Amino acid sequence: MTRNRVLLSANLLGLFLTSVATAQLPEGYFTDARRVPGVNSSSAEWGNVEVSPDNLTLYFASERSGGYGGQDLYQATRTSVNDDWGNVMNLGAGVNTSSFEANPGVTADGTTMYFTSNRSGGEGGYDIYVATRTSPTEEFGDVQNLGPGVNSHLDEGSTSRPSDELSIFYCVYNRAGGFGRFDIYTATRSSEAGPFGASTNVGGGVNTVVDEFAPFVTPDESFLLFSDRVAPYRPGGEGSADIWVATQSSDGTFGSVANLGDVVNTSYNDAFPVLSPDWPEAGSTLYFLSDQPGTSGAFDFWQATWVPQTSGIEDTDVAHPGLLSLRSSPNPFSLTTTARFDLPSAGPVELGVYGASGQLVRSLHHGHMSAGFHQITWDGRDASGTALPSGVYFVKLQGARSGGTERVMIVR
Repeated sequence: MTRNRVLLSANLLGLFLTSVATAQLPEGYFTDARRVPGVNSSSAEWGNVEVSPDNLTLYFASERSGGYGGQDLYQATRTSVNDDWGNVMNLGAGVNTSSFEANPGVTADGTTMYFTSNRSGGEGGYDIYVATRTSPTEEFGDVQNLGPGVNSHLDEGSTSRPSDELSIFYCVYNRAGGFGRFDIYTATRSSEAGPFGASTNVGGGVNTVVDEFAPFVTPDESFLLFSDRVAPYRPGGEGSADIWVATQSSDGTFGSVANLGDVVNTSYNDAFPVLSPDWPEAGSTLYFLSDQPGTSGAFDFWQATWVPQTSGIEDTDVAHPGLLSLRSSPNPFSLTTTARFDLPSAGPVELGVYGASGQLVRSLHHGHMSAGFHQITWDGRDASGTALPSGVYFVKLQGARSGGTERVMIVR
């Protein structure tokens, strides 16, 4: 598949600016979609991940062996954002049971976690629960059901929690008065210690007759990411379950829904989006669940890297999406990376490496190329042969009809 790595391009951004949206989506795109290193297993991973504010702890759910039940909550850590995840640890019997636990949402101080479970004693099937601890070094415990303001005899789950902890977004299956099977709802409360009140449907700007679930809301509630679930899917997608983004309007509703595009979405199932806390900074991450080729279990956690369109390097896939594809691997790299791309027709081709400010640091090809697949290796050096320092660079491919730009990272 040829993947168009533009996400929030000038063209797509115009869709949002023609609405009454108060929030303006930043220009940029996601690239380098790959499995999250150090987390996935041969078993099925499920639901969304949660990332701590320092980007050093990742919470997730898995069916791997050694747990307490069919699906348990885990955490992984790393010492820096340049490291792979590791030190995977079950969150313990204080939160996990012989039933299903998934979809963690952890507060910024690391002491409160919202999650989904179908354990006994709830309001119905799957309910939303909250667990607490006095410090991030202790185990979660004191699990409480969020109560009938949020939960019901139906299935509730996939909670997203904005930064103020006064509202939550979640999905509900087959609730009366909805638009389809799974709809996205929100509930609020007056204080962090108080109960959530009755929930409300987020409306027809997002919810449709198909399934909308797995919401993720940015901390300021400007943007809502979500996915569809099973056929029939939302029109305009890439195939099966896809990830979508909606923008909050001046009246507080969400609408102007757009597909994230085929760097993230495939003809397979791609769902449960979560943005790292530093988004939309350069190098920030979109995490999601997928069963696309390369997955080691039934489902794996994947990630894509955000590249803001601020470097002065134009991504020409905006005008002619899908005419060229460009992927570099390994990425990040320390010694060499190989740019691989397909040309739909023969013609002149420019392939170069640019710095973050837009300056050309190395030309990799200048001249005619035949149609078909090509690969060119870059040794991480500039035109004089000097090894470049660690940092972010951009590999730019320009053909006769279109081009593409991909962010690569050198880690020395």
